[in-house]
Amino acid sequence: MSSPSQASAPPKRRRLLRLLAWLAAAGLLLIIGAYVLLTSGAFIKGVVIPRVGRAMNAEVTVDAVSLHPFSQVVVRNLRVVPDGEDELLSLKEARLDYSLMRILRGHLEIESVLLDSPRLTVSQSADGHSNYDPLLQGSAPTNPEEAPSGTAPSLRLGKFEIRNATVVYRQETSADGSLTAEVTVPRFSLSNLANSETAQTELEAAIRFGSRQGATNHELAGTLTGSLTATLNPELEPTKVAGEVRYSTTTATGAFAEAAGLGARLKANITPDRFEELALDFARGDLALGRLTVSGPFSLQQLTGNLHCELGGIGPEVLSLLGGQYGIGFGRTQLAAAYDVRIADEARSVRASGTFRADQFGLVMGQVATPPLDLSLTEDIEVDLKSAALTLNRLNFEAKQNGEPRLTARLSQPLQVAWEKGVEGLEDSTFEVVLSNLDFKDWRALLGPEIEAGRLDGRLGLEVRNSGSEIGINLDSRLSRFTGVFGSARVQDFGATLAVLTTVTNQVAVFRETSLSLPPTALATNRITMTGSIDARDTDHIGGHLRLASDALDLTPQLAWFGEAPEATAPGGPEAGELPAPPEPLVLPFKDFVAEATIGHLLAGEISVTNLDTRILLDGGRVVLEPLTLVFNGAPARGAVRLDMTAPAWAYDIDLDARNVPLAPMVNTFQPERRGVVGGTISAVGQIQGAGFTGDDLRKSLQGKFDIGTTNLALKLVDVTNPLIRTIAGVATELPGLIRNPAGALQGLVGRLTGGESSGDPAWLNTLSQPPINVIALAGGAGDGRINLTTAALQTPAFRVGTHGTVTLASSLMDSTVSLPVEMSLSRSLAAKLGQLAANTPTNQAFVALPEFFSLGGTLEKPTRELKAIALAQMGAASAANLSGDSGGVAQQIGGALNVLQGLGGAGQAGAESAATNAAPSLGGLLEGIQKATGGQKPGNTNQSPLGGILNGILSPQSSGGTPTTNAAPAKR
Repeated sequence: MSSPSQASAPPKRRRLLRLLAWLAAAGLLLIIGAYVLLTSGAFIKGVVIPRVGRAMNAEVTVDAVSLHPFSQVVVRNLRVVPDGEDELLSLKEARLDYSLMRILRGHLEIESVLLDSPRLTVSQSADGHSNYDPLLQGSAPTNPEEAPSGTAPSLRLGKFEIRNATVVYRQETSADGSLTAEVTVPRFSLSNLANSETAQTELEAAIRFGSRQGATNHELAGTLTGSLTATLNPELEPTKVAGEVRYSTTTATGAFAEAAGLGARLKANITPDRFEELALDFARGDLALGRLTVSGPFSLQQLTGNLHCELGGIGPEVLSLLGGQYGIGFGRTQLAAAYDVRIADEARSVRASGTFRADQFGLVMGQVATPPLDLSLTEDIEVDLKSAALTLNRLNFEAKQNGEPRLTARLSQPLQVAWEKGVEGLEDSTFEVVLSNLDFKDWRALLGPEIEAGRLDGRLGLEVRNSGSEIGINLDSRLSRFTGVFGSARVQDFGATLAVLTTVTNQVAVFRETSLSLPPTALATNRITMTGSIDARDTDHIGGHLRLASDALDLTPQLAWFGEAPEATAPGGPEAGELPAPPEPLVLPFKDFVAEATIGHLLAGEISVTNLDTRILLDGGRVVLEPLTLVFNGAPARGAVRLDMTAPAWAYDIDLDARNVPLAPMVNTFQPERRGVVGGTISAVGQIQGAGFTGDDLRKSLQGKFDIGTTNLALKLVDVTNPLIRTIAGVATELPGLIRNPAGALQGLVGRLTGGESSGDPAWLNTLSQPPINVIALAGGAGDGRINLTTAALQTPAFRVGTHGTVTLASSLMDSTVSLPVEMSLSRSLAAKLGQLAANTPTNQAFVALPEFFSLGGTLEKPTRELKAIALAQMGAASAANLSGDSGGVAQQIGGALNVLQGLGGAGQAGAESAATNAAPSLGGLLEGIQKATGGQKPGNTNQSPLGGILNGILSPQSSGGTPTTNAAPAKR
């Protein structure tokens, strides 16, 4: 009888086996489920494709994906749209048929690859931005791994086919220019690509290229067909490549017009050891238009050989394919060349020798064309990559125009350049360039319409010595009868000669006998010489010391270039009175670079500068002009300028000290239309510091002091253009009306000098405006956003004015506000005519001060006059008393003026008192206010006529005891 444990053992084992079976079945189901899920189109479309898009910074979508891991992959309607850009790629269908089992066994076998209707669109703006930029963001460069060495893989590609493919490239070259290139491929196929087989390629394509510049369009279109065969060995290396590709032009307009009907054929027959045939032929119908051939032994495996290259018969029809996109034609140009090329040491050593010719070479751009030239180049060049050296064994170039040499260049002996050693890698040699009789009129197509005429001759010699450690430069050039228009300046028949003799040793240039000569005049030789050195061993910190010197320069002939005034600023430019904002912070590549200049005598028109001596220091972002000394038409002057360009708002510190500088030579030279208007001298002393030049910058940083004065100006008031001075002068010309009828003057004051019709006495106007201004003085300082005038004065034989106050700077300089009380004095005779000459005025007093009857307000651009009624009434009363003695008339004038004052809202003490009482002022009360304001005493006797007492206080002379003398006779007219 068996035990229980023995009886239960088989069932336990059977249960374990069943459990394992169930687990295996579940695992298999999971694998099958995962396989079905992961290979399903829904999973790839909903999970894989979006992740791929996010990794590419693009939106990638498909309509359907079919994956059969062992045999096929199909993707339909693929679209790639980079983030924020236009569509980059679209594809109707991509199909891949393969054998996974054979691939796993080591045979890369692909039955077919099909790309149906792919379209790639690339666009680029004028600033370089393109629609594929997002795809490049965040992609880190990878180091490619070297392919493992060994035998080639077993490969068989049955067929690779592209149908109806389109590639479009668009580029904006400027605001009104663009380029467009489009390639359409109806069919491309590659078949039978396999080890030890012959692969075949078939191609059909249409090509279109267009360019636009403004309203001008250039277009080139054509078709491309071809077939090639490549025989491969077991290692997939080509043993023979043969075939033919043909191109035919269908459309050619604009600069491509010469290519109309042009056809090209590329025929190749290449073996691993020789170029049996490689020829590119151009023709139009049966007419041959040029040929390029390459032939000779060449090992594709060892990259060695000797090739003969020949070019012949290439004319404008073919060249338009290259220049048409730039709108350039080539006239009757014909190119020919023949070169022998030796390639050795796996292409590490290459030597090319031969000749190149361009007969009747010319460029045509629109309606202008360059003159035809015959060019020839003979050269023998060798490049050795092992030793990093280039050797020019021979180099001769010549350009002839109508059989006469225009440009020649010759190398006297072989020149070797070891580029890793820099200039030290140069061998001793001499290179000479000669330019002969270059007529600018013939080359306006390249030089631009600004240049009208001129001729240039020159010779440049470069001599390499001491194994390249020393290079001699000898330049001698002559410019004659140069004529052109540059902005508002017209240069007429200008000539100059430049001679440079320099030696460069270890990147230090030493200038010897360097000079610039202008045409001499009867007063000056017009020759400038330069000596010194430039140290460029550190290109970021160029140092040096140059000195310019001249005995005498006469620039008077050059003043005629600027006969016309420059055009006004176009709309949208800087406002009147505004200085342009400085450029961005700037650091120059100089370190302690010094340039000094000494000129014995400099003439320009009537300007005569002697003993000019200055020094300029360039140090990174600092520019220092100090000292600057000269004698200007006999008057000594000195100055200094310190500029720091490293800050966003350039900082400056300017010193000036010029005394008794004649004004007439400057005005007569630079403003000949104002000849004789200004005379006398000007003196200016000042020191100004600041940062930036706009109104906001000046408010924050401007500080310093200034003192400017003129004498014997001989400038008439009618010739003054400054708004402030014209406003003051306008008030002065209206003085008779202001004094005789202050009420009417307050209601409407218009001066002839400010642009309106004068309401004053014409005789008075002539008397005041005809005497010239003798003195203008200005002194003060700047700081805290203001210009503080301590002294501002103007004087003529007829009157003088003075003021002091502030100009508060605004963001726009001409909007800066002014607050300037004006003090005016008349000559003794004019004061008497207006009744403003008191009886006790000293006889030796030339000018008589008037009460402060107005001030200047408003802005620099639009100043306003602020009249003071009380002072005007006082002047009217004095005039009436001194001229007629009519007290009643005086009272009427004063009352009328004050009534006007009340109607205008009040100004001065009388108006203030009236407003305080909130009642209509009585004549007595107002006159009492005037008496207070003018120093009179309030009447103590209430029975006395207030009018008589006040007039006595204003008009009558005071006795020693201070009591008015009531019996004084009225002043006579």
